[in-house]
Amino acid sequence: MKRILSLLLVSLFLLVAGCGAHEGVVRSPEEAWISFAGDTRGAILSLDGAEGIELRPATYAKDSSSKRKWYQVAPGKHSVRIIRNGNVVVDRVILVDKGQTKEIYIP
Repeated sequence: MKRILSLLLVSLFLLVAGCGAHEGVVRSPEEAWISFAGDTRGAILSLDGAEGIELRPATYAKDSSSKRKWYQVAPGKHSVRIIRNGNVVVDRVILVDKGQTKEIYIP
């Protein structure tokens, strides 16, 4: 009888200890961001060869704590080209991971 009771207690302990093993699992967001620092005035962004968009001045913010504009992109490899006054000022390929923000400086 003692042996059965001990076996039952051990089984109960193992069952309780195994519960909740997956608590605290954190998934990273399925999005990535690109931000631009430096002189954004008159800068045109072409991302992955798409038609260019004018970058907003650095005073535009994603939230009140930031003075940069953040652009949401899919995680992965991207071609970034920035043109100002007909001159290419930035031309590079970047890799942005899930949940990451990549900052690009514009001279």
